[in-house]
Amino acid sequence: MQNSAAGTIGGVASTAGVGKFTNGFTTGAFDYAFNDKQLHGKKNSRALKSPTGKGVRGKDNWGGGHYGASRGSRSHDGVDYVSDSGQRVVAPMSGRVVRHSHPYADDLSFDGIVIRANDGAEVTVWYVDVSEAVKMNGMIAAGDYIGTAQDLTGRYPNITNHVHVRLHDVKGKSLNPQGY
Repeated sequence: MQNSAAGTIGGVASTAGVGKFTNGFTTGAFDYAFNDKQLHGKKNSRALKSPTGKGVRGKDNWGGGHYGASRGSRSHDGVDYVSDSGQRVVAPMSGRVVRHSHPYADDLSFDGIVIRANDGAEVTVWYVDVSEAVKMNGMIAAGDYIGTAQDLTGRYPNITNHVHVRLHDVKGKSLNPQGY
């Protein structure tokens, strides 16, 4: 109903500006649906939430936490959301939990999961002590509890604790999680 109302308003506005009602209706209805999905995560598997409810890690001794930040010879391919050690962490998007993921081959104490959306995009969430309630191949909704934030200061002295989120498309190409 709201989608139709948005379309009608778009159509009326279009005719007032000497345009075609149908073009205005279609644009208004599409804009409403797109914005609703983007803002509220409805039927849009890529509408990401901060898994910690906090912002992006600023620059510290180990660099910045934003997408594309310099990491010496490479760029940061994810976003680091500030966390407190032991705080609740939630899924940043809806989808199927496809595997556990560890950021370091030499230290399996740091944990995470990979969630695959219906469109094939995947999000990796690291530095989370994953809850036993999170089942592989189980469906999870954005905002569902996935575990607790881990303490990174033992491995990286003076780093701001954070949860790392990496989004990539079906071909494995990194995408900016902040863009969704």
